[in-house]
Amino acid sequence: MQVDITKTKIVCISLKNATQKRNNFKNLAERLNFKNWSFYDGVETGDHVEGCALSQINVLNDNLNDEPILIMEDDVCESQYYKHFISLTSDADAMYLGYSNWAADPYRAKMSMLDCAASATKKGDLYQIKNVTSAHAILYISKKYKEACATEAKKYLYDANGNRHCDVVYAKLQNNFYVYATPQPYFYQNCPRNKMWTETPIELP
Repeated sequence: MQVDITKTKIVCISLKNATQKRNNFKNLAERLNFKNWSFYDGVETGDHVEGCALSQINVLNDNLNDEPILIMEDDVCESQYYKHFISLTSDADAMYLGYSNWAADPYRAKMSMLDCAASATKKGDLYQIKNVTSAHAILYISKKYKEACATEAKKYLYDANGNRHCDVVYAKLQNNFYVYATPQPYFYQNCPRNKMWTETPIELP
């Protein structure tokens, strides 16, 4: 199956008062000719982790069908590798168009409470991924995967003994689904904390 990103439903999670980030994303959407995109006003709580997770959960629950949806965060920027077409395998539950190499190191993976380091297995022109973090540009495809991400993110959010970050929950779920990534990131997080982990090609074991 071939997906044209410019025609795909895209939802960008952004706080309502994040004026600069919203302007940056609007410029990106115009630059890349996105035709079907919108903002989701992020849930505002006193806890950034909670607000991020609840926003992701709400968008997923609002789109529980087999139509592909690209959920993005408002600090994304397209990389030099960006293409608007993606060829998907028939078994794909999701495709990471952006990802982090944070958990490629076993020590860093342990810091995020992952059982083992991230890994990627070449499948044609793509990589099937396990334990890969970051949720700034994920193309969700199957209904069962959307449901699993929403359900598990909510469960882990209120688990005092777990990692509450939704991207870590999604990383764990990759072990039970067919989740793929492009060899190079189409999008990275343009912020000081995450840019170095998200703008480089996926690291192989």
